[in-house]
Amino acid sequence: MNRRRLFKWLGGGSLAALLGGGMAANQANAANRYYDGPKSDHFDGRVFFNPEGVPPRNFGDLLKWQLGGGNVRWPGNWPSPH
Repeated sequence: MNRRRLFKWLGGGSLAALLGGGMAANQANAANRYYDGPKSDHFDGRVFFNPEGVPPRNFGDLLKWQLGGGNVRWPGNWPSPH
């Protein structure tokens, strides 16, 4: 087994753990039981968010990233800027 295949399998386990945790954390109208604090510019009293951030991508993009779609070959050499 080469490193790439090993990392792919380990990544699949990580993906399953993330999906399971994400589904548990994404229950409708569930209160945040880990943090109870004042509202701020990044917390609305229930959910943390990034106001200037990029919106989350879809599940297909996650699978494409995780399974290695769109890989670019590493360059053979790279000229030094110095």
